[in-house]
Amino acid sequence: CRAFTTGTPPAPRYHHSAVVYGSSMFVFGGYTGDIYSNSNLKNKNDLFEYKFATGQWTEWKTEGRLPVARSAHGATVYSDKLWIFAGYDGNARLNDMWTIGLQDRELTCWEEIEQSGEIPPSCCNFPVAVCKDKMFVFSGQSGAKITNNLFQFEFKEKIWTRIPTEHLLRGSPPPPQRRYGHTMVAFDRHLYVFGGAADNTLPNELHCYDVDSQTWEVIQPSPDSEVSHPEVAERVSAPEEAPFLPSEECGFKKSRDVFGLDFGITAVKQPAPADSELPSGRLFHAAAVISDAMYIFGGTVDNNIRSGEMYRFQFSCYPKCTLHEDYGRLWENRQFSDLEFVLGEKEERVRGHTAIVTARCKWLKKKIIQARERLKQQDIEDEGHATCQKDGIGGNVKLCRLQPLLEVPIREAEAQPFEVLMQFLYTDKIKYPRKG
Repeated sequence: CRAFTTGTPPAPRYHHSAVVYGSSMFVFGGYTGDIYSNSNLKNKNDLFEYKFATGQWTEWKTEGRLPVARSAHGATVYSDKLWIFAGYDGNARLNDMWTIGLQDRELTCWEEIEQSGEIPPSCCNFPVAVCKDKMFVFSGQSGAKITNNLFQFEFKEKIWTRIPTEHLLRGSPPPPQRRYGHTMVAFDRHLYVFGGAADNTLPNELHCYDVDSQTWEVIQPSPDSEVSHPEVAERVSAPEEAPFLPSEECGFKKSRDVFGLDFGITAVKQPAPADSELPSGRLFHAAAVISDAMYIFGGTVDNNIRSGEMYRFQFSCYPKCTLHEDYGRLWENRQFSDLEFVLGEKEERVRGHTAIVTARCKWLKKKIIQARERLKQQDIEDEGHATCQKDGIGGNVKLCRLQPLLEVPIREAEAQPFEVLMQFLYTDKIKYPRKG
């Protein structure tokens, strides 16, 4: 239905950002003017609040410096603040970052963030998502170049890091193709990337990035939406007035209309088809997570047609498997270690767990068995070494000493590459040590 509004709404625009904070929506920036004429296009840097309860629009006017007017930027909310990153100012692409507090309109002001680390290049038409106190940026247009780089920004330290793909093993799913105009949302320590334009195609695979293991996979929705499968895609229809999205031929105009869809009451699911219905490839659509589902709306599909479809993707209800993470923590803290590898001429020592190592590596299993045989032979020759003995006539008993760590000598190995191998055995992930 068309949402009720009062006050002065923002001027009609596109390529703006809209985020939700509390019971309000905040709209920043975007293009105004005639979409078909570059002569009067104008970027904006105004900030508007829309209160869902009252329908009231309010422009936030603040003192001090303002961000450069822009469109096609990234925006998100973290720690009661709106964060704006990069975008296009009409002449060049940007990579600056600004933030503003959202709790008190009268006292707040814009602040430019001093970024450090591997800052992404200037870019536009990219999504951002927040997961585990970090903001992630994937792909987008950077000058004449389109990339598939994934960057993370740590809010507390204000540091950027490019997440490498060198740790991905042969046979592992690669990152998504380079693209722009796609969406990315966060759910349960995962990032979900859908759509966009990739090398003159409109792919419709749903890519999932595991923030913990730093690996990608392509999600295959359940084939039967009637059966209780974990992940299902389906089309959703609204029984009341829906936004009208004409095709390019009809003439596309910017709008200041606000539409609402009540997910709990008025959202009606169409009869479930035999197979899960996948959205067609599209770009410049919108995606949002509501409860435990992702909703995708609109976008431009084949033949430059504007879409008014909405799709719902039900996330898995199964608990996440944390085996690799649990083993990884065991490797990091070396708790309950029962063996120690003695490496190279320097005899550097690396601890491990027999059960995990022998299950994962036949070569190390052989080394461990050989070490055990040597220890057994030594115990036979050294009588009383591992037995309790009586002390004198009184029959006092000396307690057996604790079983020492099994020493496994490997003369042909060095500590640093061996630790890389061990980390892979525990986590299925290769993490190269930082240079320097």
